[in-house]
Amino acid sequence: SQSIQKFLFNHLDWMVTLHGTPDETFIHQSVYLYLRLIENHDHVDLLQSRNDEVRFVARLFDKFPDCWTAIGRDFIRLFQHLYPIEAFVPYWTLIDNANDPNSNTLVQILGKMTQPRILQICIGKQEQKDLLQLCSDVTDCSENKN
Repeated sequence: SQSIQKFLFNHLDWMVTLHGTPDETFIHQSVYLYLRLIENHDHVDLLQSRNDEVRFVARLFDKFPDCWTAIGRDFIRLFQHLYPIEAFVPYWTLIDNANDPNSNTLVQILGKMTQPRILQICIGKQEQKDLLQLCSDVTDCSENKN
């Protein structure tokens, strides 16, 4: 796990632009996956891994400043538990700029449903099928309503 993380951190530019341009889905999946890992690595024995994961996500945020806006509401649900981490405070301030009445970044992200392709990186095959079925059922119901 740590060797993969080290590889990703050291070769981030190559990984995200494997096909010549940044792969947004890969970036969004990486951010979401690593935030889930950070959330789960809240044990003293995993402190070094968690710190490395925080550095990696911060690097993604710096390199792709708007990457969180495309992830959707599940990003906010997850990140609101993690923003007290010192390295994440500046990013939460950018998202939830309470001092600026014209800032609506948080509302925009909360209004966007997270794409199943982003969530599928953290779930098993059967859960993926169930999620896709549920999303198509919701879409079908929305279309029938109109």
